[in-house]
Amino acid sequence: MQNSLKLKKRSGFTLIELLVVVAILGILASVGILSYSGYVEGAKRKSVENLLMQMSLGQSEYYADNNVYHTSHNCSSASNAIATASKATTKALSTSLLGGQEIGQDLGYFFCSGPGILNSNYTLYAAEQDASDGCAISMDSNNKFTRVRKSGADC
Repeated sequence: MQNSLKLKKRSGFTLIELLVVVAILGILASVGILSYSGYVEGAKRKSVENLLMQMSLGQSEYYADNNVYHTSHNCSSASNAIATASKATTKALSTSLLGGQEIGQDLGYFFCSGPGILNSNYTLYAAEQDASDGCAISMDSNNKFTRVRKSGADC
């Protein structure tokens, strides 16, 4: 009778323990994914700013050759740039200012140029494509960057 009263020891995890572990892993994964996507967006913006600086150098060369800055796309503000910038304006800037260098399609931005604002000779714009509240990054001839969303918020 003594043998039948002994309880058998079980090895392994209970269902509750497994669910807790899965929940903790899910929380950690969601935090990691959010951090990574923020990192990717920041890296894209920095790449776009670098391209704008290269275009600014191209503006200096364009001015030396033509005695005028390249401002043919009618981009006059950040909100206007979101509507105006396209594949065609990006290609035209690439041809005129970057010697035909291919601008990466994976950045998700289109570029255009416009007349300078205040004491600036020109303004270069990069507008996020296919976004409901797109970000527009502008750089004037004084190398001042401005980042604004279509809604007016910073980006």
